[in-house]
Amino acid sequence: MRLRDMQDEVEQWLDGVIPERTTKSVLIKLEEERQELLDTLQDTKHIDPTEFADLLIIILDLASLNCIDVQSSFKKKMNINRSRRWEVDENGCAQHIKCEKKGIKTKEKEFGGGNKN
Repeated sequence: MRLRDMQDEVEQWLDGVIPERTTKSVLIKLEEERQELLDTLQDTKHIDPTEFADLLIIILDLASLNCIDVQSSFKKKMNINRSRRWEVDENGCAQHIKCEKKGIKTKEKEFGGGNKN
């Protein structure tokens, strides 16, 4: 199944089931499901595929609600990521080096733990 087809299927299903959802309500649900996946990983040391799928469904819905073409956005972001320099912090989280000026490095977390803006 193509990514666009998955996004369309999620949108059609949720439009019928929860038509009143908003970006904010979907983001709250995303956080709840992210925590469930993390809890499952901590308890079992494995990622539950159905919990992972919950996150994917919510992300695809969030994209649809905000008229985001996931495939196009993904390609653009991957091109940006490939052009960046990366480091891994003490927690194993990948971070790109945001800027280097006068020997000072600042970092922005891209993957792993912590809050992202």
